[in-house]
Amino acid sequence: MPVVTPASDRYAEAQWACAAFLAFIGLFIDLEFFAVHSVLEPMVVTTLAFCLGWGIGAIPPVKRFVTGRRNLQREVEERALQAFYSRQIDRTAKSTGMLIFLSLLEHRVVILADKGIDEKVPSGTWDSMVQALIVEIRAGRWSEGLAHTIEACGAVLKKHFPAAAGDHNELPDDLIEEHN
Repeated sequence: MPVVTPASDRYAEAQWACAAFLAFIGLFIDLEFFAVHSVLEPMVVTTLAFCLGWGIGAIPPVKRFVTGRRNLQREVEERALQAFYSRQIDRTAKSTGMLIFLSLLEHRVVILADKGIDEKVPSGTWDSMVQALIVEIRAGRWSEGLAHTIEACGAVLKKHFPAAAGDHNELPDDLIEEHN
């Protein structure tokens, strides 16, 4: 099941960090290099710098940088697990559910396979597919990359789980777009 989300978290801490940093820098510059003409001036400068920092912190590359790789990866993995279980991908008859989860802001991908697949497919099988899809996301071609990844996953699954009489698809194949 393919799931795409614009972002796995709001990352408000990135905006707060940028806002606080610029507010501090604005206040420092105002007090250190300019003659203060009134009591309100430092407050106005600090408020304006805070607002500027808040806006800068909302820019996707800045959010990614301030949040850090480990935190981004953790948020995406948590959101993917949430999608896996909330969409009941783990409830197929032979435990053969699979999730391909894309989080666009973070440029991250998680492929989760249920225990029936994990028992037959060698560890690390999905790694090259994840990396190829990340390259496509960074290039702005996530839909093409997702289509290729679905085909590649299907080929692996077909090898380990050939179609049998009476088999039916227990999960929808439609792309699911989550919104924050």
